[in-house]
Amino acid sequence: MLESKRIKLRLLEPDDMKQIVEWRNTEQSYNSFLSFVPLNLDRQMKWYNSQVYDFTQSNFAVIHKDTGLMIGMIGIYDIDNASRKCEWGRILIGHPEFLNQGYGREAIEVVLEYAFDYLNMNRVQCTCIGSNRKVITLYKSIGFTEEGTFRDYVFKNNKYDNVVLFSILKKEYKEKRKHSSS
Repeated sequence: MLESKRIKLRLLEPDDMKQIVEWRNTEQSYNSFLSFVPLNLDRQMKWYNSQVYDFTQSNFAVIHKDTGLMIGMIGIYDIDNASRKCEWGRILIGHPEFLNQGYGREAIEVVLEYAFDYLNMNRVQCTCIGSNRKVITLYKSIGFTEEGTFRDYVFKNNKYDNVVLFSILKKEYKEKRKHSSS
């Protein structure tokens, strides 16, 4: 269910937290995440324990199928079954050997399949930092629509930056998937 050609997703486990702390405390993570607070294992375990029984979110390890290595993480949260909407994010391909090879895109596509086909969501949304043109291009190529901009929303690298809101609806996702498989 939660896999593609090269990766599979599984729920995060306590033993994953040490690696996530290492990845989250890098410059790459600082530049990718909207908020950044340096982490230690204690703080990360507190977050992990708070989300384990929270059924409005699922946070996954991204596992490379050929090697069995955890190469990153991704989450789906703010799951609203009444309105059939959720948000995805918390994506980080942290293992340096697997950067810039399309693994992030695959993880997003697996999460979208999970959201639309298994959770029966009608809308999935996400945000990204406005200056991250590479990510904006990626989201649009997957089929997300840019909905709006939160101006001067985050302060990073000694300047304010916008945050851009994207969404994709189930019908758009199905249409995009139909065209990409033909």
